[in-house]
Amino acid sequence: MGSGRSTEHAQPCCESEGSRAASKLLLNAARRCDADAVQKALVMGADPNTRSDHSGRPALSFAAQCADTSQPLQHLLCARAHVDATAHDGRTALHIAVAWERGAAASKLVEVLQNCRDCPALKSPHSECVPVMYMEFHHA
Repeated sequence: MGSGRSTEHAQPCCESEGSRAASKLLLNAARRCDADAVQKALVMGADPNTRSDHSGRPALSFAAQCADTSQPLQHLLCARAHVDATAHDGRTALHIAVAWERGAAASKLVEVLQNCRDCPALKSPHSECVPVMYMEFHHA
């Protein structure tokens, strides 16, 4: 999971040093499933769409694998994290939630995706159809 190389993708011209540091804290907090630290990082100005340099995974996908709490995921969704953001391997937070068998997280992400009529992932031939169908089949 971590080689210590993962940090946020930052655009130096557009982000302050403080918000880059906050985004790094956010990514680490999401990995640890620490809801309080996620909220604190967001208040500090973290980009809710920050990504791991190593895998390209957004903070939301790390929060989607949390077993004991959905609060980190909820904080990121409230901060308008992109639900359809993909990692380098093409997986979204929904793919991660399904793979880790996090039903509550998967259900929340499906709900958000269904309410998001303009999400590019919903129009893509490689969208979340497989995880959604898997969830409907697996939990029917």
